[in-house]
Amino acid sequence: MRRPDLVQLFRTLRYLIRRWKEKRMRPPAPPKIPDDRPTHYFMPGQAVLLVESRAPIDPEKLAEQLRQHKIINAYDLLRRAITQGWRRLISFAPRGDQPACALVFLELPDDESALLRLMDEVNERLQREQDQGEVTIGAISPNWLITSAHHAGALGGPGTDPIPDAPPPDAWRFKLPERVQRRIDDGAGKQAVDVAILDTAPCAHQLADAYHRWCAGTPTPPANPLLDSLLRPGGPLTINYATWHDLVAMGGYDLQHHRYNMADHGLFAAGVIHAIAPQARLHLVEVLNQYGVGTLESVAAGFEKLAEPGRNLPQVINCSLVLNIPLPEHLPTLARRKLNWPSLTTATIELMSRLLARVCNGLCAQDVLIVAAAGNDAEPGLLPQARYPAAFDSVVGVGSLRRDLATPAEYSNQSDLPVKVGVATFGGAPLTAGVLPEEGMLGVYTGSFPDGRPNTYGWARWSGTSFAAPVISGVLAALRGAGLSSSDARALIDSTVSGSTAIGRTFPVTQG
Repeated sequence: MRRPDLVQLFRTLRYLIRRWKEKRMRPPAPPKIPDDRPTHYFMPGQAVLLVESRAPIDPEKLAEQLRQHKIINAYDLLRRAITQGWRRLISFAPRGDQPACALVFLELPDDESALLRLMDEVNERLQREQDQGEVTIGAISPNWLITSAHHAGALGGPGTDPIPDAPPPDAWRFKLPERVQRRIDDGAGKQAVDVAILDTAPCAHQLADAYHRWCAGTPTPPANPLLDSLLRPGGPLTINYATWHDLVAMGGYDLQHHRYNMADHGLFAAGVIHAIAPQARLHLVEVLNQYGVGTLESVAAGFEKLAEPGRNLPQVINCSLVLNIPLPEHLPTLARRKLNWPSLTTATIELMSRLLARVCNGLCAQDVLIVAAAGNDAEPGLLPQARYPAAFDSVVGVGSLRRDLATPAEYSNQSDLPVKVGVATFGGAPLTAGVLPEEGMLGVYTGSFPDGRPNTYGWARWSGTSFAAPVISGVLAALRGAGLSSSDARALIDSTVSGSTAIGRTFPVTQG
């Protein structure tokens, strides 16, 4: 036998042995976790002001300008909060036709009902009586939680929990539409490109242990070639960990129906992007805690890092996360729960979303491509619109299809707003009883599994719009690396969609 044939035989035998072992394993029952804690939508006692200015924003001058603002002065709570000093100021320089803007985070009393009534009244006055001074206050909002997918809807969290797998060789690779792949191959390596992934992040020790277990010192080829390529010394991935301030602020929050450590959520997304755009430089920015929850503040701080002056490489930003503002479809449910949101309407939802929209618009003005997951709120009889930021005009919204690329995944929201501009691609089927593991997306996974099964191979099957989004991010990054402009890369994807589904136009990508 030739040596290549022996290597292939060895790999096939190893795969068959692994599958035999997997079938013999009987996983322990998942731990029962009480689910009687209240659902949180935003950080208690915190408000955020959206401030815009034609001139660069000076923090000390801004404080005085806000203290003198007619509407701020009308409310003792706001005036006192600004006088005592804000929690954090996150600012963005003017770009193109976008003025400078800042998100000003304030500490207020944590009476939820009083806080929301105050914001409703202030927003109404801002729309009616806006001052035309040096600075403009666009809106006031709670410091909304931001999650790897919404946790107050039907499913919460990713589409389904991750499960271990022992895949056959090359099952992690993606097949792109021929026109797109040909364009990538023709210009491969023409220019460097950065991809930022705003998400969770495993700790350095966990990653080092995973690399030594499944990459370094293993037979050739390595047991997990995708993880090996991603984590090798001098490899494409760098991680920007959250500060102590952000970790403390995000602590104590988890997803209502997915309470497990999902620090690998961001790494899984990074692996999908790397499989499609292996020459891109990846920056995993930790903006969510290990349970997949962050805040408007932590995510805005992540965007602020990416908007620093001096960046000259093409950039794609992947946001496999959603803003926790309720959708219009959820307002009747909130009313039944008797939450203290008497005037929350479609209009106020849109107004409060402007804070994050303004940040995305500013980055878009810098020729940055932003891709976001649509959300996993769907249930029988309810197909919700895309969540923010996927629904913003400046963001490419992505919904999730099953492997057949014709059937929307049961959990997936509409891809974008309006749905006809959204992109739907493979994100995996719900991995419930009777569904083959191959129906989920395959990716790298270094931690423990929520059902208690051991992590033997560093691979997992996972499903969700969180993983459909990095497919599109990877394609855009590969096209930018092949020399296409941002507009041309988006246009090529738009011209390659093949029909549409209830959640958006289909971009045909397969795995395995």
